[in-house]
Amino acid sequence: MRTFISIKLSKEAIEEIKNIQKQLEKENLFIGKFTEPENLHLTLKFLGEVGEDEIEETKKKLSKIRFNCFETEIGELGVF
Repeated sequence: MRTFISIKLSKEAIEEIKNIQKQLEKENLFIGKFTEPENLHLTLKFLGEVGEDEIEETKKKLSKIRFNCFETEIGELGVF
């Protein structure tokens, strides 16, 4: 299973990204498929292929991570 560690985005961030997508489409600056709003996230680490037997252990380890709330801003735009 392809896996990654990510953070859910706020509703405000998702709305801003949707606005950017609309503007890119309107100005014909992007050719391709936009990510659906429900799939938008901030990827922290791509883990790659993880076996089914490793998923629970990975979840267990990740559940122990604690961090303080933080703020971020949407900066540059990029595609891959």
